[in-house]
Amino acid sequence: MEEKEGGMEEKEGGVEEKEGGVEEKEGGVEEKEGGVEEKEGGVEEKEGGVEEKEGGVEEKEGGVEEKEGGVEEKEGGVEEKEGGVEEKEEGVEEKEEGVEEKEEGVEEKEGGVEEKEEGVEEKEGGVRENEGERGGVREKEGGVREKERE
Repeated sequence: MEEKEGGMEEKEGGVEEKEGGVEEKEGGVEEKEGGVEEKEGGVEEKEGGVEEKEGGVEEKEGGVEEKEGGVEEKEGGVEEKEGGVEEKEEGVEEKEEGVEEKEEGVEEKEGGVEEKEEGVEEKEGGVRENEGERGGVREKEGGVREKERE
């Protein structure tokens, strides 16, 4: 019976927990109120978003200026197109340079071959480094010799 009374106390404690749970729910309501504030803050953000849209309108106005500027840029773009022709000529030069770059790329490939040769040199150099370390070469040569011995 005492255990049952203890059990009742636990239930009462459970009721207190439920009351605590109600407080949590009330706290949850506060969080929801906080959530409303967040939504209100979200409205402020939307208002800020309206400002951004207004700013976006300014940007669009700025965009109109950019379009006007874009017209200037188009005029400039004609210049750029002329310049672009120059750039295309430069682009041809760039393509020529690109060809040079490709030639350099070939040189890079050759250089890559040189790098591969250097890589070979690095491998050789690696061997040379190992020769410089000699112990490593001896280990490798020794390893080869061991393989030859095996």
